[in-house]
Amino acid sequence: LVLVGTTAKMALPTSAKFWLLGIGVFYSYETYLRMSCKYGRFYKPSKQIVDEELARALKVEKSIASECWKELTEKYDVRDKVSRIEVPTLIIVGEKDKINLKASQYLNREIKGSELRIVPSSGHTVMVEKTEEFNHVLEEFISR
Repeated sequence: LVLVGTTAKMALPTSAKFWLLGIGVFYSYETYLRMSCKYGRFYKPSKQIVDEELARALKVEKSIASECWKELTEKYDVRDKVSRIEVPTLIIVGEKDKINLKASQYLNREIKGSELRIVPSSGHTVMVEKTEEFNHVLEEFISR
């Protein structure tokens, strides 16, 4: 099992919820997505990454995306289940991930025998920001 930049409970600060709601109300869905792809991050993405992410996001209807986001942020809580994981588990997180570094450390404590790998100089999207390092860590784990 490989867990990447994740958490056992999704929770957004109230300020972030208002920010997301405000953008969704005052701007078109496409503008909201553009702003989210470009500014709603924890690193500075290249134009290519922004364009690719926007193209993918625009394929999803606004109502569906909104409902998925609501479910994720308000109802996702598996803290009572993670300690039951009994398979070899690798947890990968970016050193500068402002949301999931502590959450990954929690998962590492709760999942018996799990391995936590913190990728230096990487933020929330470690697999995009540090692709080579990420793949190396993943290959190491899989080859065991």
